[in-house]
Amino acid sequence: MDSVEPPNKSVQGTEVLMSFEIDPEQNEIRALKEAALWAGRLVLEIGGGDGRLARRVAGLGASVTAIDPREGLVRSAVVKALESPSQRTRYVVGDGRRLPFSDETFDTVIFGWSL
Repeated sequence: MDSVEPPNKSVQGTEVLMSFEIDPEQNEIRALKEAALWAGRLVLEIGGGDGRLARRVAGLGASVTAIDPREGLVRSAVVKALESPSQRTRYVVGDGRRLPFSDETFDTVIFGWSL
């Protein structure tokens, strides 16, 4: 399960770090399992951000390449990927409007929070 730490908040001069879990009921994973067969598939995620969705899809057996124009988020995704080296994920800084991949490289393309 992924947790997110939003920016620190100041409460009466004291800094408080707040965090929350994303999808603790596992609704997203259930929806992903129902949406497609992921095992053995080559998946491109456009707008991969920090890799949250790519990690989940890779956990279902896919090999995932995620592209995002924000270098800082891609760096964060790479760091998080090191925590689960068995997952097949790759992160690329780039623009989803000009993909640096050959046609028909991927079986499936996903967009999570990209629109």
